Amino acid sequence: MSPIRHALRSVVALVGLAGFGVCFGYFAAHQSSFSRLLGGEVEQDGERRAEVKAVRVVIDAGHGGKDGGAQGSGLLEKKMTLDVAQRVRRELAKRGIRSVLTREEDETLSLSDRVKISDQYRDAIFVSVHFNTSSTPSVSGLEVYHTSPKSLETLVALKKRFQLPREEKLEDDRNRVLAEAMQASVARTTDVRDRGVRNRSFYVTRNAMAPSVLVECAYLTNKGEAGKVKNPHFRNRISQGIADGVEAYFARVEAYVEGGGEGEFG
Repeated sequence: MSPIRHALRSVVALVGLAGFGVCFGYFAAHQSSFSRLLGGEVEQDGERRAEVKAVRVVIDAGHGGKDGGAQGSGLLEKKMTLDVAQRVRRELAKRGIRSVLTREEDETLSLSDRVKISDQYRDAIFVSVHFNTSSTPSVSGLEVYHTSPKSLETLVALKKRFQLPREEKLEDDRNRVLAEAMQASVARTTDVRDRGVRNRSFYVTRNAMAPSVLVECAYLTNKGEAGKVKNPHFRNRISQGIADGVEAYFARVEAYVEGGGEGEFG
């Protein structure tokens, strides 16, 4: 095993004990930085620090306000994404996982504002909820997107946040692992066509420091699938799948940590 890979595994194991949201990066011989990494955001008071640490998931209801998003079969994306996001929050609460929404109502929210909200929560993951459209009505199914690697600016910000050397290469596979866990879980609970995990450069997945995915839950332009989306029970199944995906991701991280960082993550 190369010294760099050994160091990468060491930091995953150590940081995982403190919280699953921490960057899987190079750490060799930087123990003093690690103590600061575990200390939370030093500029926050104790109450705020505890609140930030408690939040494990940031749920982003896509579109909103002036931006209605996709339309099809009498459905408007911004309404469906908020409905599902709220259901996900309730489902996660049942499981003892604290989450926050980027928007609580029908309001206009920029992509950069969504990322800023996510970046407040050091140990959280970011899940953006969307619905899809196609010029071909027969197209249907579920897609989950991630961006690997993240933008250069985001990698620099991650190194600064976790006190990692700027000159070292930062290897971060969390987005892909989260996307795979999410795709498998939502496809299972909804029983829709599995269109796979895809690596695309979306703003929120590219620029959020957290492990982040964008979930295209179904196609509103497919009449059969849109009919399912209109049913609250189906939207509950979507939310259950997303919550299952969150838990599956955390379980993968925990297993990797408990295994001493041996083997491939994911």
